[in-house]
Amino acid sequence: MSTFLADFIAVGGNRYPEAADWDSLTGLVAYGAGENIALWRPSVHRFVGLDGRFGILSLLRGHDANVTTIKFLPFVNNGKRALLSGSGDCTVRLWQGDSSASGVFENVKSVTAHRGSVNCLAVSPHRPIFASGSADATVKLWKASFMDGAWDHSLLQTINLVPKFLPLSLALSYLDGDDSVLAIGGTKRSLDIYSTEQKDTFTYQISVTGHENWIRSLAIQPETQVNGPDRLLASASQDKYVRLWRIQRLTTGIPDPDQLTVTNDLAEISNKNHILKARNNRYLLSFEALMVGHEDWVYKVSWQSSDGTLRLLSASADNSLAIWSPDAASGIWICIARLGEISAQKGSTTATGSSGGLWIGLWSPDGKSVAGLGRTGSWSIWNHDEGQDSWQPGIG
Repeated sequence: MSTFLADFIAVGGNRYPEAADWDSLTGLVAYGAGENIALWRPSVHRFVGLDGRFGILSLLRGHDANVTTIKFLPFVNNGKRALLSGSGDCTVRLWQGDSSASGVFENVKSVTAHRGSVNCLAVSPHRPIFASGSADATVKLWKASFMDGAWDHSLLQTINLVPKFLPLSLALSYLDGDDSVLAIGGTKRSLDIYSTEQKDTFTYQISVTGHENWIRSLAIQPETQVNGPDRLLASASQDKYVRLWRIQRLTTGIPDPDQLTVTNDLAEISNKNHILKARNNRYLLSFEALMVGHEDWVYKVSWQSSDGTLRLLSASADNSLAIWSPDAASGIWICIARLGEISAQKGSTTATGSSGGLWIGLWSPDGKSVAGLGRTGSWSIWNHDEGQDSWQPGIG
């Protein structure tokens, strides 16, 4: 009797900007593959497990529609790792695995969280809180907990988006103490900003204008300065631009925004300074930078600061990944590397209804590799050659 063993598994990824995450602990990439979740161990030698295997390790089955969003929880309890997923079946599923890179996860909870497709998830890096955004025009806040040897989650708050729009991306971060901030972007030109005026309860603060089209991706990252930890919020839009916003705590040395004036002859990069009220402090949100260079919609942005240098990765429908970093002398954000592929599906592909370009861009945990998901559902990897200070194509 013949026995067949799986030697190699290949499966394409879903073309949703939020449908993948690269785990900082295990080095595994989880991405949506139809109704499944593929767990991929890239062949980057730094992350190959003790068994020497790489490639697709397993497929997680459970959703009844395409997986649209995935996030790893950045916490481990009793050696147990948690993975979150959302889908067009209106559910949020919680998967549990060990803290190794084995790729073995099981579904421990499924909640019909929304009345529409779950489009985006965001996790807090500081507290076990996460948010889900749906086509039913709501954002829900959840608390993750570990009880009786298993991860669980419970509903904290439901935010009804008024006027109604579809959330496409969320960013969630702590500020100082118990203060937290939530940014919501989607099918409108402005960002909605919420903060915790009470513990674990988010209150609407402001809508920030600037973009000229829908907002497809948000990412927030701490930036340590002399006067305390600021946050940089990146927003990517179908207007082909990436904008940076600074959130800083109001102190004696920072003027009140009511006394600040922002003047610029270019209306599209002129923005009012905004004040955010939180439980313990007040914060100033101001425009920081405009990144110009992409030729089509920008689908995804993600931060990296593992080596002490703050960098931003953007993925666009123009078939390119761009890496941005502030110039050491001037502090101006510039594109330091551009990666991608040559294709006829370039330029204004989105205007004609084509689904070209790179839909997802991810950093490896150590910042030495980047991965991009293309229009065919295939992944590409580039590794940084420190000797030549250049990015070279790698094997996935």
